[in-house]
Amino acid sequence: MAAHPMHDLLIIGAGSSGSAIAARASENPNLSILLIEAGPDYGDITTTPQDIINSHNNSYTAHDWGFNYNPTQYRTSPFPRGKVTGGSSSVNTTIALRGVPEDYDEWADLGNDAWSWNEVLPTFNRLERDLDYGEKAYHGDAGPVSIRRYPHAELLPAHQAFLASAGQLGYDDCPDANDPTGSGAGPQPMNKLGQLRISSALAYLAPARLRPNLTIRAETHVRRLLIKNRACIGIEVENSAGQTEQLFARTVVLSAGAIMSPAILMRSGLGPAAQLSQLGIPVVEDIPAVGQNLSDHPALSVVANVKAGVNINHDDPIIQTILRYTCAGSNKRNDLQIEQLSFAGRRQDPPRFAIAGVVEYQYGRGEIRLASADPMINPIINNRFCEDSRDASRLVTCLQDILRFTQSGPLSDMIDSVVFPDPARGFDTASLDTLVRKFSASGYHPSGTVKMGPTEDFSNFINAVIDEKAFDKIASFITQAKEDGVEIIAGGNFDKSEGYFIEPTVIVANDPKYRTMCEEIFGPVLTIHVYDEDKYEETLDLVDATSEYALTGSIFAKDRYAVELGTVKLRNAAGNFYINDKPTGAVVGQQPFGGARGSGTNDKAGAKANLMRWTSMRTIKETFNAPKHFAYPFHL
Repeated sequence: MAAHPMHDLLIIGAGSSGSAIAARASENPNLSILLIEAGPDYGDITTTPQDIINSHNNSYTAHDWGFNYNPTQYRTSPFPRGKVTGGSSSVNTTIALRGVPEDYDEWADLGNDAWSWNEVLPTFNRLERDLDYGEKAYHGDAGPVSIRRYPHAELLPAHQAFLASAGQLGYDDCPDANDPTGSGAGPQPMNKLGQLRISSALAYLAPARLRPNLTIRAETHVRRLLIKNRACIGIEVENSAGQTEQLFARTVVLSAGAIMSPAILMRSGLGPAAQLSQLGIPVVEDIPAVGQNLSDHPALSVVANVKAGVNINHDDPIIQTILRYTCAGSNKRNDLQIEQLSFAGRRQDPPRFAIAGVVEYQYGRGEIRLASADPMINPIINNRFCEDSRDASRLVTCLQDILRFTQSGPLSDMIDSVVFPDPARGFDTASLDTLVRKFSASGYHPSGTVKMGPTEDFSNFINAVIDEKAFDKIASFITQAKEDGVEIIAGGNFDKSEGYFIEPTVIVANDPKYRTMCEEIFGPVLTIHVYDEDKYEETLDLVDATSEYALTGSIFAKDRYAVELGTVKLRNAAGNFYINDKPTGAVVGQQPFGGARGSGTNDKAGAKANLMRWTSMRTIKETFNAPKHFAYPFHL
């Protein structure tokens, strides 16, 4: 099994997010970046296959994972996902549609403060080069992703008719579907220029490829994460030659998409314990949330044969327009979407097009499960579309609204007959409800399977800083101190009824060899021992001999002799030794981290400064303008 040198950052998945992360991180020339992609990589537009370039239609099979999914309990269908640098952004429909502000604010209300609309808007603006509305405060004009909308003159006749019919049916005109207050019918914002698909591979990776600190490993399949002492230190992969390798990094980013991210976690022993045990996967951590909470857009189309003389060309852009609106009685703005599709079916079928109905705000949730511990076997995808009646009823309403387009107005003048749903079965609410519960399908925007949120919700994957094992260990120190009658001058409480919370605790120990003075506690517990000022030198010996750990330490003194004596006597007691400054015990400006004895050596932070570990087992920092306040500057 081959092993490789350490990287600063290893990114799993060169898709929409992974490509952006690699490009942004590699802007720092001091970081070595390794980007892993399971599919092929095309480093030059001249060698990129046409199905990747052509934005007029999706690439369905040539660069696909080959997933199948169960949209409802009645059906199994292919589920296209991009297996190539750029991920699904290299194979999809190039729709550059934002969510509505209320949805992001709802995420913030659920405990994800950084996801509020005001927080994400600058990122949206930074990533885009909006060729139509770049001057607006809610758009960007200098980002890597070019976005434009088809002007009316470039719309196909069916799309012009769709917008005209929408106006006659009373829907508002919406020239920019990404206007935060917008609603109604208009051109679809799209990340395409002519026929060229502006994928994340093209927008982000293309300019970053020239950087010597970025390495892209294509056709490399991730088998599992490498976990050591509850931390991810690297990954195990299978390369294009079928060989197994281990790749290591100081930081590992998992950005393999909503399907493969939970699959990789579960194969690594991080997931629902019962499911993993059934497959013979050793459980590293029981995390029931992994693979749950699958969210997507339930969708179903009305398909119509067109009249003689109406041109249907399968090489035309498949989508150009959109209608976003709010379902009657719903409190979720723009929760429904209707899209005119330029063609439907196969080329050999009678000429036809489709009008797609999509539920944008979904209540129901599905799941991702492993079919096998074998990393080469695809996971099971169960969407459970329209099992939630709120989704079913709104998709029924959407279909009924679509049928109005087929019955009057300019679009209906192009239609010969509706072939789906079958008119013989009826378009009443009950019939359509049965239809959507059986035949609804994906809008191909899966998300949510590694859920994050506040600690009170145990279904979140990104949860408390500590887990129950850590909580129990830290709490045991406080409990023992109480039982031993050791003085606790602050805190001393803990609770795990909702999350795992340890109150910041300060213990005063008369015995310098007391347990909390000697052991490493990864939690908010501080132990103080007050020494006799007349026994300074003896106290230094005591500090040196108290603990097997030697991570960080500080000495505060004005007497130069006292400083020098402490520096010499405590030479083995702290890997990071501070004089008249607070010990950080972490990466600050990429200083070395760690030290001697049981705390290891200075090799953990990822900076070039760590080469010092070969010449010195510790780093000394002296501050001549000593701190005047207990808090750090960024806390003041």
